[in-house]
Amino acid sequence: MREVWNQHSPPAATIFPSLLSLRGYGLLIDNPQKPRWDLGRTDPSTFFYHAQGGGLQYYVLYGPDLQRLLRTFMELTGFPPLPPRWAFGLLQSRCGYRNRQELETIARTFRAKGLPCDALILDVFWF
Repeated sequence: MREVWNQHSPPAATIFPSLLSLRGYGLLIDNPQKPRWDLGRTDPSTFFYHAQGGGLQYYVLYGPDLQRLLRTFMELTGFPPLPPRWAFGLLQSRCGYRNRQELETIARTFRAKGLPCDALILDVFWF
C-alpha cells in the first residue's frame, strides 16, 4: 500500500487522482479525499484504491494512443491556459544581474546587436 498525496506545505489546491497509461487507457477518480493506492505492489494482479470519505465516482478513458488519451482527459477536466506569447520566445538567463542598470545594459546590447531575446530571467541575486 502506498500513500500518494501532496506533501507540500501548504497543500496545493489541485489534485487529480488519475492514471494515464502509454497503452492508451486512463482512469480519473473524482474524489478530493486523501487516497491510498496499490498498483500491484502488494499483489501484481491487484489494483487497489481507497479514500477516507467521499463517493466513488470514476471515469475510464480510452485513447487508443497517448495523444488522444490526453485530449480526452483534458476535455473532461478542462484545458490548461496557454502561457503568454513571450514564454515561447528566446529567454536569456545567467547566474544573475547585480542591479537594474546591469540588466538594462544587457537588454540594450541584445537590441543593438539584433539578437533575439523575449525575456531576461532575473535569478540568484533577486532572491
